[in-house]
Amino acid sequence: MTEKAYLNLPEEIRIREFSVAGVVYVTTLLSVKTYHKKELTQLYKERWIIKLDFRSIKTHMGMEMLRCKSAERAKKIRCRVSEAIFSRDAIKSIPR
Repeated sequence: MTEKAYLNLPEEIRIREFSVAGVVYVTTLLSVKTYHKKELTQLYKERWIIKLDFRSIKTHMGMEMLRCKSAERAKKIRCRVSEAIFSRDAIKSIPR
């Protein structure tokens, strides 16, 4: 983050904290009417599964630690990971 971007951040942010089944969640989506806690909980669970899947893929590809110093480089690596996923799936789908 650049110093200019840092200086443009707000002094404080508002958060919403809630719990479901003993698990505490924190979000910046404040509207209780728009963002129901059960729906947010489901989204968090789905996001967590995706995060674990990407971690497994990166581990399999030997990319556990990505040390990108630029957003452009991170985008290139993300594209390569996506290509690897799709090509692997494409190879698996070929009838034998």
